[in-house]
Amino acid sequence: MTSDRLALGLIAAGYAGLGAAIALYWQADPSAADRYLVLAGAVWALLSRWREAVGSPFPSPRIGLPLVALGALLYPVGWAGYFVLFKARSVPFWLMWVALSAALAGWLVAVYGRRAGLRLLFPLLFVGFALPLPDSVLHPFRERLQAVTTDVSEWLLRACGYSVSRPSGGFVLALAGGDLGIEEACSGVKALTALTAVAAFLAFRQRFGLLRGGLLVAAAVPVVVAVNVARVTLSGVIQEAAGPEYIRGGWHDALGFATVLGGLGVVLLVTKVLRPRSEMTDPSVAPLAVPTPASRNPVTLRTAGVLLTLSLVATAVVVWHSRTRIPPPVPAPDLADLPTDIGGWSEYRRLDVPYHIADMLQPNVILHREYRNNVGRSVTVWVIYWEAVHAMRGYHHPDVCLPKVGYRETRCGVEWLYPTG
Repeated sequence: MTSDRLALGLIAAGYAGLGAAIALYWQADPSAADRYLVLAGAVWALLSRWREAVGSPFPSPRIGLPLVALGALLYPVGWAGYFVLFKARSVPFWLMWVALSAALAGWLVAVYGRRAGLRLLFPLLFVGFALPLPDSVLHPFRERLQAVTTDVSEWLLRACGYSVSRPSGGFVLALAGGDLGIEEACSGVKALTALTAVAAFLAFRQRFGLLRGGLLVAAAVPVVVAVNVARVTLSGVIQEAAGPEYIRGGWHDALGFATVLGGLGVVLLVTKVLRPRSEMTDPSVAPLAVPTPASRNPVTLRTAGVLLTLSLVATAVVVWHSRTRIPPPVPAPDLADLPTDIGGWSEYRRLDVPYHIADMLQPNVILHREYRNNVGRSVTVWVIYWEAVHAMRGYHHPDVCLPKVGYRETRCGVEWLYPTG
C-alpha cells in the first residue's frame, strides 16, 4: 500500500508542477481564468470514475510499465525545455502533459489493467484543453477564423441593408457610423477552446461513446463560428442604429458574454438531442469495491515507484541546474533616453498612450512620440517593451496586427543611432 501511495503521490507532484508552470504562463492574461476550470474538471472527472475504473483489477504490467518508463523519461526533458526556451513557448507544456498522461495511464494499466486505463482516459486527455496552443498553430487558425467572421458578417450586414466596404482589405468593416474591426480577441479562438472543452465534459458526464462524444465536440466548432458572426453583425447593427458608444467598453463585453452564453445554450441543446433514449444506470448506486492490496502485484508497484522516483530526482536536478544558469533579469529600458534627434528627424511632441492600447498590450514600458523632419513631414513612433515573448497579452504585436488592418510593410532594417566600436 505504501508503494501504491508513493507512485500516486509522485504523479500528483508532477501534475502540481505542470499546473504551477501553466499558472505562471497565463498570469499575464486575466481572460485565461477558464483554464483553471478545466484543471478542476479533470480532477473531478478522475475522482468520480476512480472507484468504478479500479473495481475489477486485471493487471497488465507488460503494457503499463513501459508507459510509466516513457513518462518518467519525458517529464524532466519537458522541464529542461521549459527553462531552455525561457518559459516563452508552449511546447514544453505539451511534452510534460504527454509525460504525465503516459505515466498515470501506464500505472493504471500495470496495476489495474487496460479497462482502468480506458475508463480514466478522459480526465488525462481533458487537461490538454488547459494548455496554450503553439504559435505556429494558433496564429494561422485565428487568422482563418477572423477571415470567415469578417466575410460572413459583411454579407449579413449587406443583407440587412447597410452600406459596408473593406477599403484596407483587412479584417475591418467600414460602415457609415465608423469602422468595425474584427481583432484577434474577436476571432473566436477563446470561445472555441472554451465551448469545445464544455462539449467534451458534457459528453463525458452523459457517458457518450466515442462517436456521440466526437459529434458533440465537432458540433461546437460551427456553433462558435455562428455566435461570433452574430456578435460582429449585432455590433454593426447597434453601431448604426444607436451609436458607436454602445459597442465599446462594458457594452462590448456584455455583448460578447451574451453571445457566448447563446453558444453554450446551443451546445446544451445538441447534447440533449444526442442523448440516448434509454437512460443509463447510475453507477454510484452500487459502486464496485476497491480491490484489496493483496490483489496488486508488489513487484509492479515497486518498479513503478522506482521509475517515478528517479524521474522526480532528475526533474529536481534539471530545475536546480537550470535556475542557477538563468541570467539575472534585465531591467526595463528607460525610454526617456530615446534620442530627440534621429537622423534628419526631430522630436515634435510626446503623445499620450490611449488606455485601451495599454490595457490590451500590457507592456512593461511604452512610449509614443511624433517626429518631424525639416520639410514638415511627420511620423509617429511607438516603442513597446515586454520582458518576455509570452507576456504579450493576446499575442498582439505589429507583425500580426498591422497587416490585418490593411498596412503593408515596405521596408525593414536596423538603424544604428550611435557609432559602434
